[in-house]
Amino acid sequence: MITSYAQNFEDVILWRATGHIPHGFYIDIGAQDPIIDSVSMAFYEKGWRGLHIDPVEHYANLLSAQRDGEDVWQVAIGASRGTLSFHEFHQTGLSTGSDVLAEEHQRHGRPYRQTTVDMITLDDVLDAIEAQDIHWLKIDVEGMEADVMAGWKNSPMRPWVIVMECVQPGTRESMHETWEPSILEKGYQHVYSDGINRFYLSRQHQELLPAFQAPPNIFDEFQISGTASNSFSNVLRHKVFLAEVLASKAEAHGFIVRHDLDTTTQKLNFAEQQNREQQEIISALKGQLVHARSHDAHMQSHVEHMQSHVERMQNSRSWRITTPLRMALIGMRGVRSLVKQSASPDIRSVSHRVLHRAVRRMILPLTRSRALRSVVWAVTQRTGLLKAVTLRRLAHYLRNPGPTHAPPPLPAKHISKRAARLSQQLKQAINHPSK
Repeated sequence: MITSYAQNFEDVILWRATGHIPHGFYIDIGAQDPIIDSVSMAFYEKGWRGLHIDPVEHYANLLSAQRDGEDVWQVAIGASRGTLSFHEFHQTGLSTGSDVLAEEHQRHGRPYRQTTVDMITLDDVLDAIEAQDIHWLKIDVEGMEADVMAGWKNSPMRPWVIVMECVQPGTRESMHETWEPSILEKGYQHVYSDGINRFYLSRQHQELLPAFQAPPNIFDEFQISGTASNSFSNVLRHKVFLAEVLASKAEAHGFIVRHDLDTTTQKLNFAEQQNREQQEIISALKGQLVHARSHDAHMQSHVEHMQSHVERMQNSRSWRITTPLRMALIGMRGVRSLVKQSASPDIRSVSHRVLHRAVRRMILPLTRSRALRSVVWAVTQRTGLLKAVTLRRLAHYLRNPGPTHAPPPLPAKHISKRAARLSQQLKQAINHPSK
């Protein structure tokens, strides 16, 4: 299958006749654009190579740039060598060396640029070809076909197929009668017309004649490129344009979607990072909770152990026996504090008497037991009780226990209310030691 680029499917007919030839050779005179309306592009895509001739600098440069491996000549082909006054219609297929046609185009509002180009003959072209065969020759020179054929005089080269435009440019008026006899004289026969061009086959290659019996059709298995300047391609170009518009819209929508996706991805990554940080915090808190629970269990065990120890201590015999001593010591500390804080000699004297009486009534009885004597001595030393000057006699009692006599009570008028209250509490502690 080939892709047709030609304006009137000339390449389809030529491919039907010569497509079986690998790496063929062609000459395209009046080649114009390397793609738009090109007869040779389909062959170029299949590996063929050839020579392009066009006097317009713009098209010669395009051909040189886009047809790698091919020769491009920027010259005009005429009846003789020399120069030609050429009328160039910018980027159209109307450029010509004919003054008559140029003036006609200008009357229709098409301005042109006058240039001068080199001109050679078709003999010069054919003699310069080193290829053994020229499989097809196309001539499209905008009204100068007769001049081109006039320059083919002596060259023995015979292209297999010749395609020549045969109508007046821009009209349906045929003008092949002026130059066709010269082609027929060189051993060619007319084999096909497509309304714009006439196809001639060399009598040396009559085996190709069946290829020209029908116009292009579905059996030729070709596709349209959409670049040619015909109505078929206009519809295709319109569809291509619509497809490009839709593609642009889709690309713009895709950009928006990609932008939204990138934004969502960034938010998701940020959320995942926050989630990881929260998980780390939760893990740390769980670790602290486990440690706290372990510490709590340890403290609870310690509290239970201490409570058990306190219960055993409070239930012990020594605790019950030393209860009066503890009560006495508490009271004595209160009295001593009162003595230190008071500046009154009477209060200090009463306090000393209360302390002496508390020692005789509560502590000294305990010293009668040898088992408790050492305990009382240790407690009084530990509590600093013997530091009181008025109680130094207790050391003698503890070391040399014996019968003691209570001193006479003080008159009530010498005792303050607070001392009387402390005295009463001491008496209760002595009389009721279990409480």
